[in-house]
Amino acid sequence: MSQLKDGGFFVQKFDEKFGTYSLDAEYPRKETQIEKPHYSLTETQYFGFFVPEERIQCFMWTWYHPNMNVVSGGVMGWQGFKKFNVGCEILDYRAFMNGELVEDFTNYTLDSGITLAMTKPGQQFRLTYDDPEHGNSFDVIQDAVSEPLMWPSNHHFEQIMRCSGTITMRGKTHEVKCFSVRDRSYGEYRKELSIAIPPNNWMAATFDENNAFCVVGLDDPKREPLWKGRFDIAPDALLRFGWMVIDGERVVITRVSMKTDFDSELLPRRITLRVTDSNGREHDLVGEAYASLPFAPWPNARMPICAMRWTWNGRVGLGEFQSLQYNDFARLHGSYT
Repeated sequence: MSQLKDGGFFVQKFDEKFGTYSLDAEYPRKETQIEKPHYSLTETQYFGFFVPEERIQCFMWTWYHPNMNVVSGGVMGWQGFKKFNVGCEILDYRAFMNGELVEDFTNYTLDSGITLAMTKPGQQFRLTYDDPEHGNSFDVIQDAVSEPLMWPSNHHFEQIMRCSGTITMRGKTHEVKCFSVRDRSYGEYRKELSIAIPPNNWMAATFDENNAFCVVGLDDPKREPLWKGRFDIAPDALLRFGWMVIDGERVVITRVSMKTDFDSELLPRRITLRVTDSNGREHDLVGEAYASLPFAPWPNARMPICAMRWTWNGRVGLGEFQSLQYNDFARLHGSYT
C-alpha cells in the first residue's frame, strides 16, 4: 500500500490558522525569482462562474512560470457532463505562451483573446472573451463579497465573489448571476510530481454573501472510498486545509471526513462531508454534480472539474469540485479492457 508523503502542490498539510493577505499578493514579485530560481516556480490565477439552470460552468485558469517566462491557460466553458475536454462549447486553452503577457498578473490578454482586468484593487475583476467564429463570448464582472482568505503558507488564498454579466455559447446568450470563489497561488514550486496518493480534492461553495466554505483533503478510509485498501492514509492527514464563513464569521476547519462517489469514468458525481470548525461545531454538507469536465492540468495529473449544487443546514448553494487524480489511483480504477 502506498504511503502519503507531504510534497507537491496542495498536498502538504497546513496549520489550522489563517495567513495574512496584502495587495502585494496580486502581483508577481521579482525578488521571489531570485530567492527561488527553480524553473517550476509558479503563479496561478483561477476565476469561474455558473449558469446552473442551463447546467453551464465556465473555468478560466492562468499558470505562469516566471523563471521560464512561459504562461499556460485560457478558458473552458461547457454544459452538462462531458467525456472529453475538447467537447466544450467554449474552448481555447493554450499550453505555451510568452510570459510577458502576464507580467503584472492583474491586467492582461492571452493569445486566445481572454482578457482579465483588476478594476478595483483586490476587489473587482472584469473577464471578457470574444470568439465570433464559434458564436462564443462573455463579459462578466466579479465583485468581492469577502476579504481574501489566506492560507497559513501565505502563498495561496481564496475569495468569495459575486458574478454578474452575460455569456454567449454557440450563439445563445445566458445571464450570469451567481456567486463563485476565485483563488490565487504564488511564490511556490509546482514540480508536476507523480504522487502516490488517492484523489486530492479541492471544493468551494457559496450559499450567500455571508456563508461559504472551502476544503482541500482526501476521502476518509473509514467511509469505504473507491480506493480503500490501496493507500495507507493516517487520519490526521485527511485534511490539508479548509475554512468556512458562517453568518459572516471566518473560521478554520479543524477536521474533515469526506466520501466521493465516482461514475465509471472517474468523474465525481456526489460528495458527502462532515467538517468540524475551530469553534467545535460540526457541519454536514452534500454536493451533487450537474456539470463536469475531465481536464489534465499537466500530463502527470488528471483533474475532473465539476459544478456542484450543495446543501448545508437547509441552505442550497453553488460551487465547484476539483478531484486531482494521479497515476497510482487512475491505473487501479480507470482501466477497462
